[in-house]
Amino acid sequence: MGGGGDLHVPKEIWSPAGGFYADPKRWKRNTAVIGLIIAGIAAYAFKQSVQMEQRHKQPYESIPSQRWYTEKNFPQQ
Repeated sequence: MGGGGDLHVPKEIWSPAGGFYADPKRWKRNTAVIGLIIAGIAAYAFKQSVQMEQRHKQPYESIPSQRWYTEKNFPQQ
């Protein structure tokens, strides 16, 4: 039980997940492409968030979003 010996599994076994010896072709390129897509979606979501942000008064302590927050987001009083 769990001796860690050779499993004697044939390499011809097929499964949707890639079988026992999964090493898909071009996996590094595919991973990079998906990473770039996710980074692009995150950048777009961040940009939209910054544009829609509103504050009702000036914060009295420094907060990280002040680096990209502009005065135009404050409502005119």
